[in-house]
Amino acid sequence: MSAEFNPVGRNCLVFSKEKKNGKHTISFEGVSVGYLLDHIGIEGTQSSESNEVSIEWFPKKWILSGRIKFLSTGSKNKSKTLTSNNDLPFRSDKISSNKLSSATKADGSNSIDPLLISKLPEPIFGSIVRYISKDGCCELLQNEITKEPSREAVAQYTIASGHNEVVNISLVPKLEDMISKEDSGVSWLDTVEDLLIKFPNGSRTDASSGPVLQYFFNVENARKYINDSWVMSVVRMRANEGSESDLVKALISQENFPRRILRCIIQINEREFVIINQDSIEARIEDEEKLLAYLDSIEHLLEFFEDSRTDPRSGIVTSWYNYNISRNI
Repeated sequence: MSAEFNPVGRNCLVFSKEKKNGKHTISFEGVSVGYLLDHIGIEGTQSSESNEVSIEWFPKKWILSGRIKFLSTGSKNKSKTLTSNNDLPFRSDKISSNKLSSATKADGSNSIDPLLISKLPEPIFGSIVRYISKDGCCELLQNEITKEPSREAVAQYTIASGHNEVVNISLVPKLEDMISKEDSGVSWLDTVEDLLIKFPNGSRTDASSGPVLQYFFNVENARKYINDSWVMSVVRMRANEGSESDLVKALISQENFPRRILRCIIQINEREFVIINQDSIEARIEDEEKLLAYLDSIEHLLEFFEDSRTDPRSGIVTSWYNYNISRNI
């Protein structure tokens, strides 16, 4: 897309890949909230009859292919939900942070206390688990994950990244906690197996884990953006053979995103890394050009995933912090 095109606030339609009765049907409709890496976020619903609002992320290239179409200002559409912002069954300006970005205490209440979070023990190990839900089960699966957080973890982040995919990140402060967490996780998986689609290798999840190379939580930024919606990206990178140490140095020394709330780098094998970033959604959209420029600067260190420099997942995050864990450290 050209630098002049600004999608924020534009009504748009996402069309199905397959034709029905010779025509492409509308699979999602809403208002664009901006770009995130190689994806565009659209806040809306699966259809005009649906009342379930979410932010979904679609490949940016779908704009050029025609699967995503933007409506011009004042255009008329058969779907009454898109004729004007006043008619929309969702808000195009800001989303309630209490609904979409919460830190849940052990008693089930929702609150974010940046100062308490900053005083929690730093994690030394992390796991990233992907789930693919059956159609219609994504929200139920996400609820099951967030209502049963890992008590061994110092923090847990759950993202519905679109297309029936849920990503769960757990950060633990002690290696032995990682072992007990994996044991309890197998038993928990048995209770949600009927919600899941298995991966080609027969596994119920796509899981990876490893040591935390860098972690920081910026309490000042968390306080500053506490009333905003927060978005989290989980980006997998693979170093070219022989470039591992140079990539680690480049990732750890990244300093050009002063508004960042959280950053965590996990090494999942000798050449692969997962980078977790959390920002206010407004800051992420405004920093898109910086993100792309940063990727350009390290591209020579990366081995591509087919035609992409990274393997990214992103979305609005539900966060859980174990405020009681410091008593056991």
